[in-house]
Amino acid sequence: MFQQVEVKDLQMNQTYKIHANNYVFKGRFKGFRYLDEIKMVFEPSNHLSLEIDNVHNMSTDIHFLRTNITYTRPVYQFVSKHPKWNMERRAVNKIVRRLIGDECFHW
Repeated sequence: MFQQVEVKDLQMNQTYKIHANNYVFKGRFKGFRYLDEIKMVFEPSNHLSLEIDNVHNMSTDIHFLRTNITYTRPVYQFVSKHPKWNMERRAVNKIVRRLIGDECFHW
């Protein structure tokens, strides 16, 4: 499940999903960057961009090493659907491991 996040809440080296111009990108956030003069001709109102590396265009299945995407695009972060279930399963595993004395037990 993906949840939209604010640009100000992005964290370095975290993977995010970004929607831009009918494409869906997945990549690792590396920081903010000002667009250079050539790019400002095309998008003069948006001077700040997100610097993303290890980019995968999920719409066309193409990989990029690095790209810049305008900061006004919607950004999504993966959120687990079952965080409570995962914590409960971990607790049960720890209890059963202690009871049976097998540190390798996994339910």
